[in-house]
Amino acid sequence: MKQKAKGGKEPRFELVATLPGLEAEFAAQALTLEGIPCVLECGDLRTVRLPGGEPVEPFAVTLPVAIYVGREQAEEAREILSSVGKRVEESSAFYAPSVQAPAGPVDLAALAEQAAPRVEESRLQWALIVFGVAVLFFLLVT
Repeated sequence: MKQKAKGGKEPRFELVATLPGLEAEFAAQALTLEGIPCVLECGDLRTVRLPGGEPVEPFAVTLPVAIYVGREQAEEAREILSSVGKRVEESSAFYAPSVQAPAGPVDLAALAEQAAPRVEESRLQWALIVFGVAVLFFLLVT
């Protein structure tokens, strides 16, 4: 995409946006719904999204994805992307995990110790619920 076309001609595709993976997928869906095919590029991977094509899984989540469209549709594509820009931000916030990854190595033993009391509380709660249901059943039967 970034190379010049053979014979020094103008490239057929134009970069219209570079977005994080999920936002790029949302943008690609908006473009294809408007009838504009696009090419998504992330590192060495490329994929084509065509109008009326089958839905596909995103191939990147947070990595930057470049969105290319045909030169003749670049301006229209930019208008579409700017009109759905706010929606793209909302969509990515919906999919973004709320848990921050810890910096450095993770101590699995410490995590297990932290989770153990909650597991025990949960088991105790279930035991009390089962006991309560059994008592109610016994009272109803007798």
